[in-house]
Amino acid sequence: MIYLVSNNSGKVKIGYSGTERTFKQRMAAYKTHNPDTILLDVNEFTNIDDEHNIKLELKHMAIGRSEWYYDCPEVHEIWDRYKHLAENRIKEQLQEEKVEIVNK
Repeated sequence: MIYLVSNNSGKVKIGYSGTERTFKQRMAAYKTHNPDTILLDVNEFTNIDDEHNIKLELKHMAIGRSEWYYDCPEVHEIWDRYKHLAENRIKEQLQEEKVEIVNK
């Protein structure tokens, strides 16, 4: 799953967690270092490839060499696009599974 967090100071970060447990650990770590951290969105249908592709698209917007970006409409547009792609990918997989069951 990938997630979008804000440091509540005009910066956002997109990250990946493989499990719900590691996701909760990551959120706790953010809150420890910055209590103002806000979880803006999470998408359980996305994968590490989605996170990598988003970061490639946002590379020119990175703050220094960090994984943080200025919170702007372009970041949210890219986030939304990948979120919808992932959701559509899951819908297609479910449709394929449905067709296989019907054909058996």
